[in-house]
Amino acid sequence: MGKGKDDPNCSSAPAGMSEINAYQGATPEEILAGMESTDRHPARGPQLAFTEQEIEDRQARVERMTRQLEEDVKYLADNPEEIEDWIFDMSQNRLWTYSWNNLWLARVQAHARGFDVTRLASKTKWANQGYRIKKGEKALKILRPVTKSVWVTLKDKDGNPLLDKDGKQRKSRKQIPVRGDHGNIILTDSNTWDISQMEPMTDREGNPINQDLTPETPSSQEAVSQLTQIAQENGVKVFLGGADDPDFQYSSTVNMSLAAQPDANGFYMEIPDGNDKPPHRVIATRQGLGAEEEARVLAHELGHALMHQGQAQYRSHDDRVRKEVEAESVAYVLSQHYGLPIKRQAHYIAHWAQGQETEALRGAMDNIQRTVKLILGRAEEIGAKA
Repeated sequence: MGKGKDDPNCSSAPAGMSEINAYQGATPEEILAGMESTDRHPARGPQLAFTEQEIEDRQARVERMTRQLEEDVKYLADNPEEIEDWIFDMSQNRLWTYSWNNLWLARVQAHARGFDVTRLASKTKWANQGYRIKKGEKALKILRPVTKSVWVTLKDKDGNPLLDKDGKQRKSRKQIPVRGDHGNIILTDSNTWDISQMEPMTDREGNPINQDLTPETPSSQEAVSQLTQIAQENGVKVFLGGADDPDFQYSSTVNMSLAAQPDANGFYMEIPDGNDKPPHRVIATRQGLGAEEEARVLAHELGHALMHQGQAQYRSHDDRVRKEVEAESVAYVLSQHYGLPIKRQAHYIAHWAQGQETEALRGAMDNIQRTVKLILGRAEEIGAKA
């Protein structure tokens, strides 16, 4: 088989950051036009070429969608009940894999066509699960970064290059976002589809071959185990039912804090260690909660730990309410995922959002979505290995 410039064994140098840097200072039109090159590995076929009109039309769509998002954030501040719906939507199936703005864009388009989004994926991902697009259905438009595929050297945990059996450095392809003149990521529009727009594929005998998409709800005990593991992987010590670790010198501090807060079922705290060492990050729960409440408390406090590191005094901070809103919104989505009882509904964020500045509102929604994606993405990996 022939070799192209994107083949790591080609005599030409593999693609690297120099190719990305070549885009610095270029306009979005120039970037898209520069991706028309047909110099590709033969196995992948020719690169798609865009006409000038297609490039202009695409950029016009991106600009229109971006402006619409800016206007919608202002609208949300005056209509916070819509944020409650957004939080609920994100908790369904795997919608948390989409950024808040793309989920919002998809929701608006779907509602205009008379349906709700419940599960989104690209045409390719739907096909991999045995689904095809229903006749006459039109894609939902979302935004994605323009990326460049480069070859990167694989390294071990100590940073040393990995070698193959012939002693050559092992390489892998990686997609890197292309940035414009001011360091901003260049966006383009992309298609996504809701499950309601799809239908099962069939074999030659007409039998459906689609996969069952109904997720299996983990037990409360599995929720506690998964959330505890994710916290520990992110440098947070977890004490369920109080600190009982004789090797942890601040166990008494944790237990005294629990005793001093009889109305709290748990907390996240950062305990200074002195000598310029990083603080001990701790989540503790009260004894005797039961698995369901323990999991719900863990979900809330893990939200604090991941979003508010270095801000342990958030309870006395000016934006204390925002931090509680963010953590409770994360807990709401996780509770839906794990089938846990919902204590404070999604309207918790709606009450806070009323009249908020757009920057604060956008920041909170970004924090919630990114944190949910980090936790549930890892939880799915843990669950798959169980």
